[in-house]
Amino acid sequence: MELLRILVGNTRGNNSKNAASFCHHIRRTCISRFHGTPSFESIVQGATPVEAYHRLVQSGSIRFDERQLQALRPLERLHKDLEDYNPSQLQSHGLASRLLRAIGALKQSTQPPCGVYIHGGVGTGKSLVADIFYHCSPIQRKRRVHFHNFMLDVHRRLHEAKLSGDIGGSDDIMNAVSEQILDAGWLLCFDEFQVIDIADAMILRRLLESLFNSGAVIVASSNRSPEELYKNGLQRDLFLPCIGYIKKHCEVYSFHPESPDYRLIGARPDGSSALSVVWYKPLNPETKTLFEQSFTRLAGGRKIEPSVLKSGARCIQVPRAAGGIAWFDFKDLCDTPKGAADYIAIAASFHTIFVANIPQMTSSHNEMARRFITLIDVLYEQKVKLIASASVDPKDLYLPSLEDADVVEPSASSANKNQKEGAFYAEKDEEFAFARTVSRLSHMQSLDYLSAPWTSPGKDFICYLERTRLQEGDVQRIWDRYNVDADSRLSRSELKLMMEDLTEIKCGHRNVPQEVLDDMFNKVDANRDGVIVWTEFCNYIMQYGLEILHA
Repeated sequence: MELLRILVGNTRGNNSKNAASFCHHIRRTCISRFHGTPSFESIVQGATPVEAYHRLVQSGSIRFDERQLQALRPLERLHKDLEDYNPSQLQSHGLASRLLRAIGALKQSTQPPCGVYIHGGVGTGKSLVADIFYHCSPIQRKRRVHFHNFMLDVHRRLHEAKLSGDIGGSDDIMNAVSEQILDAGWLLCFDEFQVIDIADAMILRRLLESLFNSGAVIVASSNRSPEELYKNGLQRDLFLPCIGYIKKHCEVYSFHPESPDYRLIGARPDGSSALSVVWYKPLNPETKTLFEQSFTRLAGGRKIEPSVLKSGARCIQVPRAAGGIAWFDFKDLCDTPKGAADYIAIAASFHTIFVANIPQMTSSHNEMARRFITLIDVLYEQKVKLIASASVDPKDLYLPSLEDADVVEPSASSANKNQKEGAFYAEKDEEFAFARTVSRLSHMQSLDYLSAPWTSPGKDFICYLERTRLQEGDVQRIWDRYNVDADSRLSRSELKLMMEDLTEIKCGHRNVPQEVLDDMFNKVDANRDGVIVWTEFCNYIMQYGLEILHA
């Protein structure tokens, strides 16, 4: 498995469409407001969600937003419905109670009330209204959790249940895990409900069915409507029943498409601009002071502290973080061994990045320039807001023809001047790529970019990176590692071990659903003879990369 960690790390693609997919960092989407993070201290005990919202407005914790108030209406209804709901009878009677409920023989008080599924744009206030509901609910057995966190826990429990061998078939295992979840809380409030992993998609149908049949009530916030969940995903037809369960057991509420994103740099609720400058130059004490003040201002009342992101087996140190805002020094990002996977993990965790002390670079800084190009590509694709302090304007950041004495001293890792004959062509390639970077940096300062919603990382970008970096020798070493009996074929159990290792590296769990294993085996087995030989394995990995082999 260690060999695979090294190989996956070398591809610089060990992340997924969701910086949470392959990354184990768990982010909580924070709403960056003029007054900072809302405080619930002003809410009196026994208040309903709507009453609590007005209390927060009166206390100055938040600004009034009619759209958020409307989004609280279905949560207000659920809050009242839960007063007469007791799931104990439903859970204790098991199958019998489910049959009685199906024919309407159970009392109304034991039938689960309809939950709430809220979807809308990033930063509109979905998490805020869900937090208010959760805070107001007197239910003792309740749980508020990021959905990615929840699914990691489910995969861990499923894997442990399979290993124990004490439970029967897959349905029995799922029901047992469902009971464990409900023991911790039957009112489940999910933040950022999304499905991007095929492993999640394959088990979610049975999981939701078991939870709803056992009396669970779900409140979820999401960037996607139920119909758009796992859109264009592999074997999506097997996931479609989940959408039906959600629509049957939850009231679906859509935020108005024009709801403002309160996390954006230029989108305060009162219409004023939070920051008027996003590119600070030159590098001098005055600029440093202004740059520091901008970070503090945008952080609002949130606590500023160091943080650590996990990208597969790697840890990324974040010097300063405040909610969805992070601070890095240029050398931390571009003068240390970092690649696209690290930058994707950062882009998936923070909607706004401060990068301090960007120097002017020459041919002696080619490594730093390459990393900076990749960094900007990732941030730009994910619509992450960049606020930077630099020695010069973007168009003058990379000038290979300048003498090194005219700019900053290169560090030990990048001061290695290339005197080889091919250096000229490499330099031309970098100059060409940097021209695109300059264009993107210019656009990243525009109002339309700063007003665009933050997006989650794209899987295609990672697959491309892995396909361009893996060589046949790498694939041979993978084959040798997992072809345990050293014969001429890769068995289903050997492929499963490889997929479990990859899934653990990428997603933090080792649960590979049988449907996913069968589907992958059939894809690698090109001639469909029930056997995976070396040529089939090599051709598949060289074409699609390792990314496709995790659950």
